[in-house]
Amino acid sequence: MAKIIDLSVLVRDPLIFRDIKGEEYVIPGEVDLDFMLKINAYQERIKKVTKEEDSINLGRQMMIDILALDKSKDITMDLIKERFNDIRHMKIIIEQTILFIRDIVKDPNSLSLESTNRE
Repeated sequence: MAKIIDLSVLVRDPLIFRDIKGEEYVIPGEVDLDFMLKINAYQERIKKVTKEEDSINLGRQMMIDILALDKSKDITMDLIKERFNDIRHMKIIIEQTILFIRDIVKDPNSLSLESTNRE
């Protein structure tokens, strides 16, 4: 009998952000390791910033990277400035994405990957 580890149970529902014009940005329920490293690097850089302008620019760049996870969208700085030009938008998108990633990492299904169906 084969032991089957079913990784498909780890795929979560996406996180969806809706902008001020009603357009949706779908963050997939699986986030790759490189993206997680990028988010951690942003967080470290933001901690060291002393000027508010630099902090906002880093936050905008972080939002570009987050929303670009929706491969159906062309996310640019102009789009961020047009549709997410509010500190509350930035805060919500960044915080909710970080919480979403933490929830993915802490998924209780990751403790029970072994399938009960054995061949």
